[in-house]
Amino acid sequence: MLPPAEVRLPRGYWGPARTRPILDKVLTTRYDVDLGGLGPGELSAVAELVAAGRALQDLAEETEHHQALRARRNLQVLHEQLGRPAATADLLELYELNQGPIATTLDNELLPFLPVDPYAQGRNVYPWAITADEVEVFLAKRPDRRAWILDSHTVVRRTTPAALKRDLATLRRYPVLAGLDPGLVEYLHAVAAAPQGDQLYAVPYSVAWPERILDIAGHLHRAASAVGGEDPDLATFLRLRSRDLLADDNEAGDAAWVRGTFNHLDVVVGAHETYDDELFGTKAFFGLAILLRESTGTSELGDRMHYLQGIEDALPIERHRTVSSDIPVGSYDVVAAFGQGTGPIAEILPNDPVLIRKYGRKILLRHNFQVAPGPFERIAARWRAAMAPIHHPELTPEGAFRQTTWHEVGHYLGPDTDHAGRPLDTTLGEDAAILEELKSELVSAFACLWLGDAGAYTPEDVRSVVAASILGGLRPVRPLRAQPYPTLWLMLLNHHLEAGALRIEADGIHIDHASMPRA
Repeated sequence: MLPPAEVRLPRGYWGPARTRPILDKVLTTRYDVDLGGLGPGELSAVAELVAAGRALQDLAEETEHHQALRARRNLQVLHEQLGRPAATADLLELYELNQGPIATTLDNELLPFLPVDPYAQGRNVYPWAITADEVEVFLAKRPDRRAWILDSHTVVRRTTPAALKRDLATLRRYPVLAGLDPGLVEYLHAVAAAPQGDQLYAVPYSVAWPERILDIAGHLHRAASAVGGEDPDLATFLRLRSRDLLADDNEAGDAAWVRGTFNHLDVVVGAHETYDDELFGTKAFFGLAILLRESTGTSELGDRMHYLQGIEDALPIERHRTVSSDIPVGSYDVVAAFGQGTGPIAEILPNDPVLIRKYGRKILLRHNFQVAPGPFERIAARWRAAMAPIHHPELTPEGAFRQTTWHEVGHYLGPDTDHAGRPLDTTLGEDAAILEELKSELVSAFACLWLGDAGAYTPEDVRSVVAASILGGLRPVRPLRAQPYPTLWLMLLNHHLEAGALRIEADGIHIDHASMPRA
C-alpha cells in the first residue's frame, strides 16, 4: 500500500486534508442484537429483508443524486487501481456516511467530494437542479397536471423524445407495471402529442426504477412466504408491501402494518418521509428498517398510554378532541437499516392524513439507538460543555428515550385541523411538517411535566426529559433551513431563553425548572 502522501487523486476527489477532519468526528457503534428467540421462518425472513435492504440502499442513493451510483463504482475501481490506499478508503467511508457523493461538512455545508454535479434541492426525483419557480410556471399553465407532478411517488422529467421513449419501453417490457396503473401509457402518448408541448411530465417510481423495485418486491414476497407459519400478520404486511412498491400506493401495506399484531419482528419499508424534497416537500424517499421488540420499554409505554386523554384535555388550546389510548406503540432494537431507515430514532407512520383517518398510526421507538453508551456519551459531552454543572446529572439515556417517546405520541395530541376543519398540511403548505414536529416537541415536554404531576414519573424522570428537550438546541453550527429538526430545536432553545426558562451565566446555561411549565 502506498503512503497517503504519495497517492495522487484525480481532479474532483477530495484528499485526506478534507476527508479526515470529517471522519475523525465519526463515532462508530456496534449493536449486539440477540436473535436467539426467533423461529427458523423469522430468521429466513430477516435474511431476505437484509437482501431487500441492500437493493433498497442502491435505490435510495440513486434518488438522492443522479450520478451517485456511477460515482461510487468509479471510486471503487480507483481504489483497486491505486492499491487500496488510505485516501480512497476514506472517500469510500465518507460516501457510506453520507449515502452518496455529497458531504455535510463540519461547517454544515453540502459539498460534492467526488467529481459529480453540486447538490440540488430537488434531488433526483425532479429534473436535476430545476427550481421550484420553473415547476410552478409549468403548473400555472397546466393546473390539471399538479396532483400528478407533485404526487409523493412520481419522478418528474423534462419532456424529451428520448425520455418518453425510454418510459414507454419500460412499460412494454414490464406489462405488470402498466396494468397496475391504468391510463399511464395513454398519458405518456398524450404528453408526446400535446400541441403546446408539455415541458414536464411524471412517471411512477416503479417505472423510473423498475429493476430495483422489482428486486426489492421479490425479496419482500419471499420474506412473507418464509415467516407466514410463525407470524401471519407480518407475512400479510410484507406481501402487501411488495405489491405496494409495484403499484406506487402505500395504502394496503399501511393498513396491514398499523392494524396487524406482530410477534417479535417489525419492519418499516417503503417511501414515506418527504423531508429531502426541498422544492415542494411532497416526494417520499426510500428506507427500510428491521426491528426486534424490546419488552421492558414496550411494557412501560403501554402503561403510560392510559393517560393520553388527560394530557390532551390539559393542553392550553381552544379545541380538544377525543384520543384513543389503544395506540400501536412499542420499543425496539434495530437489527439492520438502509436508506432513510438509518437516520430516525423513532418512526410514526403513515403520514398521509387520509390513511391516518382510516387506519390510525403506529409508533416504533429505537431503544438501542438511544441508550447505547457510546452515542450517549457523545451527546452528554455536548451537554456538559454548555450547561451549568448543577444540571450535568439531569441528562440520562432513559430520559432521552422518554423524550423521543412523547414526541412521537405528541403527533396524536393537539390540533390537527384549522378552524375550518381543513388538515393542517393543506393550510400550512410547505411549513406544515416542521410546525407539526415543533408542536410534538412542545407536547413531549408538556406531557412529561403533566405525568410528573400525576405521579406517573418521578421528579428526576421529568427533569431528564426536560434536559433531553433542551439538548437538541445546543447546535455546534447554524442549521440549514433544509434540516427541520435542528431548526426547530434551535427555535425552542431561543424560545426558552426569551421566556426565562433558561438563562446564561458564567458557569454555563441554567434551567429554571419552576418556569419551564409556563414556557
